Amino acid sequence: MEGRDKIRREIEALLAQAACRKAPFAEDTRILQDLNIGGDDADEFLEAIHEKFGTRFDGFEFTAYFPNEHEALGEYWVRRLGFQDTRKPVTMGHLTDVIQRGSWFEPPGQPSAFVPNGNLVRRYAVRGMVAIGMPICYSLAAVAVGAYGFGLSPGSSLLLFGFPAAAVLGVIMWRRLPAN
Repeated sequence: MEGRDKIRREIEALLAQAACRKAPFAEDTRILQDLNIGGDDADEFLEAIHEKFGTRFDGFEFTAYFPNEHEALGEYWVRRLGFQDTRKPVTMGHLTDVIQRGSWFEPPGQPSAFVPNGNLVRRYAVRGMVAIGMPICYSLAAVAVGAYGFGLSPGSSLLLFGFPAAAVLGVIMWRRLPAN
């Protein structure tokens, strides 16, 4: 087994490349929550660890720790708006321990249930803005597709594509965002 300091330096080099930040990183630096490495970037980072150290990730449930590529940007902004992340954190220190052991194991002392920051009014206001804002963006894109892709008038595009996209995405966003 390699020394802990050597492993940390090599992980820091991989993290610095993935996060586009300079090392060093603290033991409690969280890969997703602090460095915003999620989606394909997190998958590539873990694959690089496997290739470099031969660490096995059997039993590792990716979605419990990282969002997929489609969720990563939305969850980043939800965190920026003051909500704590619902995913379990993976820290530098834990990754070092995993590499030393040679296989994945659950981090000890995981935080309990997620609790959003801020008061109830602020949380619902942010939740509502995201639930309304995201569908509006998608509906405007749907209008553009209808108008320029199918040659429809903007009004027809809005009725055929925009409003249904806004309604469906509004419900999805409202249900996915944390309420309390």
